[in-house]
Amino acid sequence: MRSPERMSSPATVSAVSSSAEFSVREVIVAPGGEEFVSLTVRNISPSPEVFSLVTTGLAQAWMHIEPATVALPPGSFETVTVALRPPRSWAVGAGPTPFGVRVVPQSGSDEITIADGLVTVLSFDERRLHIAQPVVRSRRRAEFDLVLENTGNTQASCRLTLIDATRRVKGTFRPPSVGVDPGASQPTQLVVHARRRRWRNGRSLPFFVQASQDGHPPIEISGTLLQDPTISGRTIGRLCLAGLAAATLVGGWFGVVRPAIDDAAERAVAEFGLPDEAQPSVDPATSLGGEIAVDGIAPSATSISPGPASAATGKTAFDRRLEATAAIGEQGTAAFTVPAGQRLRVSDVLLQNPNRDAGRLSILRNGDALYEAALDNITDYAIPLFSPTGLVFEAGETVTLQITCQGIGDPTGQACVIGTTLVGTLENA
Repeated sequence: MRSPERMSSPATVSAVSSSAEFSVREVIVAPGGEEFVSLTVRNISPSPEVFSLVTTGLAQAWMHIEPATVALPPGSFETVTVALRPPRSWAVGAGPTPFGVRVVPQSGSDEITIADGLVTVLSFDERRLHIAQPVVRSRRRAEFDLVLENTGNTQASCRLTLIDATRRVKGTFRPPSVGVDPGASQPTQLVVHARRRRWRNGRSLPFFVQASQDGHPPIEISGTLLQDPTISGRTIGRLCLAGLAAATLVGGWFGVVRPAIDDAAERAVAEFGLPDEAQPSVDPATSLGGEIAVDGIAPSATSISPGPASAATGKTAFDRRLEATAAIGEQGTAAFTVPAGQRLRVSDVLLQNPNRDAGRLSILRNGDALYEAALDNITDYAIPLFSPTGLVFEAGETVTLQITCQGIGDPTGQACVIGTTLVGTLENA
């Protein structure tokens, strides 16, 4: 509470039975705060009177009078306190707002006195930027849906900017600036482009979106583009298998089928006893279909099989999100166990703390800590992997996300919610 400041001389509105005046006519108050002004009520009638004090004006909803009723003998007065408590809400606009008090005699007289004043409500900023899907997977181009919410009491007119210190992505906003009235929200869209293609091995491209307005603090939110390679590992594996199959067929033709055809043709010529000069030329490609007998048996194309095809590499792309939930003071976990006969090779680990919860985070291998960090400064963070082969988990090993919740960032939330995305390959052991 602070003492009201007299900004102009008191004003008095008089009637036959009473008069009323404020100690100050103009008051300044911050949203969520309070200010007090004194109101002096006089009984100028020749008889005792009881007066009811009723708030009026646009500030009526957040005014309070103590006491609300006064009993005055003739010629006496009493001073009451009027409290002005504007809530911190977008519904109470910034700027001057009239307020007043009606002094109503309870004797039934219609002579009502009104004392009025002016309260100036200060402005406050409370803006939030939301992203519908903070992580999007694409080869080069991805779309992110954003919403700017204004819960302050002044209009927000913000410019949107993409921030990437590594200069690996660029973005286009549709529209590039957004105007939002108090209590409203406005959607917009961000189209993110990776500046370079990835022919092999995907990567994580984090970035920030900033909404700024002159004279107001900026707000930020993070997003991530998981860039897939132009030619995926699965496609490369299929091409290799197709090449091996083609090579096997060609080798089988020249190493097995063609020699068998040539031998069958030579035996047929020898059996018929044709002279060398009368022997017809034999086309190996047609001799098999012509059913030339070899030792009395007619050969066919199905009697000769090519060599065995090579085994597949068994590598598949892996993308798994683990999400742990914990109440304040408790622990939460989420885990993934590598299936039998397989090996998990993790190339990227992305931590996600969308609500800015507080606490500790750990990445465990079979209960042993691989990585630990505080949640306070994490929104979307890619863990650097110093090994060129990434993190390798053998069959039966478990990778666990463990959190300890010490503070919930979302005022409406009931628990800390932390996620991690594991990106890599799952291959045969």
